[in-house]
Amino acid sequence: MNRKRMYIAICLILMVGLIIIAVFQNKRNLKQSSKINTTEHVKDDSAKTEDYIDNKMESVPIGYLDSVKKGGTIKKIEYATKNYGPGEKEEYNKNAMVYLPYGYDETDKNKKYDILYLMHGGGDDEYWYFGDGSYESSLKCILDHMITNGDIPPCIVCTPTYQNSYLSNESESVKYFCEEFKNDLMPAVEGKYNTYYEADSVNTSRWHRGFSGFSMGAATTWWIFEKCMDEVAYFIPISGDSWCGGSNGTEKVKHLSEVVKKQGYSSEDFKIFYSSGDVNDIAYEAVSSQVQAMKVDEEMFQYCDNYESGNFFYEKKKDGGHDINTVYDVVYSGMQRLFARTKTTEQYYLWSENKMSDKEPAKIAKYEPNYYYGKIKKYQYYSTTAKRKTNVNVFLPPNYSKDETYPVLYLLHGYYDNEDWMAGEMVELKKILSNLINQGEARDMIVVMPYIFCSPEMEVCTGMDLQNSLCYDNFVNDLITDLMPFIEEKFSVATGRENTAITGFSMGGRESLFIGITHPEIFGYVGAVCPAPGLTPGNDLNQHPGQLKEDELTFSEENNPYLMLLSAAKEDGAVGNNPEIIHNILVNNGVKHLWNVIPDGGHDASSVRVHLYNYFRMIFRYKK
Repeated sequence: MNRKRMYIAICLILMVGLIIIAVFQNKRNLKQSSKINTTEHVKDDSAKTEDYIDNKMESVPIGYLDSVKKGGTIKKIEYATKNYGPGEKEEYNKNAMVYLPYGYDETDKNKKYDILYLMHGGGDDEYWYFGDGSYESSLKCILDHMITNGDIPPCIVCTPTYQNSYLSNESESVKYFCEEFKNDLMPAVEGKYNTYYEADSVNTSRWHRGFSGFSMGAATTWWIFEKCMDEVAYFIPISGDSWCGGSNGTEKVKHLSEVVKKQGYSSEDFKIFYSSGDVNDIAYEAVSSQVQAMKVDEEMFQYCDNYESGNFFYEKKKDGGHDINTVYDVVYSGMQRLFARTKTTEQYYLWSENKMSDKEPAKIAKYEPNYYYGKIKKYQYYSTTAKRKTNVNVFLPPNYSKDETYPVLYLLHGYYDNEDWMAGEMVELKKILSNLINQGEARDMIVVMPYIFCSPEMEVCTGMDLQNSLCYDNFVNDLITDLMPFIEEKFSVATGRENTAITGFSMGGRESLFIGITHPEIFGYVGAVCPAPGLTPGNDLNQHPGQLKEDELTFSEENNPYLMLLSAAKEDGAVGNNPEIIHNILVNNGVKHLWNVIPDGGHDASSVRVHLYNYFRMIFRYKK
């Protein structure tokens, strides 16, 4: 045995079969043995996602590895199959594990689910991802969190195995698994569970189905790409290249392009989210070779940063290896970009309402030793409205990077207070929001906490009267003319109303509603907690003449907020029933919004914390 083969054999033993790629390098030239179907297909593209978030590799939030109270379930399914490779076509039974999302009801045939098939790597089996279902596996927790937080809609995930003891090696098992997949596994799983599968027209449901796999499972994914385009439209190969069609990237890609056409499809009929670890991944060089060739073949593989403009994306995981952690990050990133569906406004409000709480969780403001925390820093900008330098506190999320862009929340304080109140210990914004971000419960975001008393004549509020109230009302001019341009120039900001939110407490709540209603083209998310009187005319017209008439508390159809949250405190001795008055006006005007009465709250930080806990988790998640 020469040194090369001895080295390969040692690696096989140490990696328990995960490095099969190196052993079977000479078998990647295997040609197809099954007949290719060139029949014209009835294509149903109605399930394609038309609005996509930008492509990138993201790490699974730390908190996604914890269990959720309302999680999905893991089931085992047994199905009959046979040996489709060389041999006597022996018949036998196999198992697969199936993840069903929370709330799945097998009797509700009207509720259908997208499905992802996820294949393991070399030397493993169908239990690698979920175990036998008797414990909370990491992948199950990740899926539970993704569905709970609205990253993806409820879906089904099936983890089968390509293992076939009747074939001589795993390379053959991978190659011939395609026939088992479409003839036996898919009908068994989707005939039992509520997917979009129709046996006599399977290609009409292909945009509801994906296939993914790691290492040898990635090789399986490419074989599925070659032979099962009728059945599958989404592909997530992880740390593995194609084993068919050639010995180098160029030959493989030419072959893959040809087989797509032979199956009757084109570049518009599939999407690929491709990834691997970096140089620490043993598959990195082979994957890189194929990726570069795919980028050259622009007719079939159109590389894109957003799937609106192409069908193929690749990014290596920084410091990633040939391991399960890379798999988790790729599945987390890929499923969001391929399986996320556009939400209607009604669905978004229902999802948000189901997340709404009337109390703050006990540990949400506690430091966790394994979490990273954001930073709050004070800045100054020149206000042409107030004609002076003005202070503003800015929260930057954990691991803030100028290479990324972040949505922005403008958070407004109450009467007599300043920019430090929301940033201080009473609200504990840094801990609450950082914990939510680490747990995946909130998006990474920038929070801007300005000083909203805006007057060229007075630097601070001197009393609760109309003169001072008008200075707070004047903040809208400072915000749009000076503060927002300052924030967008200094920080890495994602612009547009879909990335801009506003909310506030007491007088800040009144101003956030006024600003959100009068500038819906800027703010896609609007909130208020315990808003002060004066948004509409009150009983004391000398103090509260009203910023808007009641019938002006409305939006045009094209500028409705993606979400509006109005919170009140049951024991609020400062603003009384004013929040409820605003709520009733919005109801009468047909303005969709969420209404939450905090039972243990007063006109204080306790109500602000509950409101922010809800609002942080809701905003910046609407897919328009």
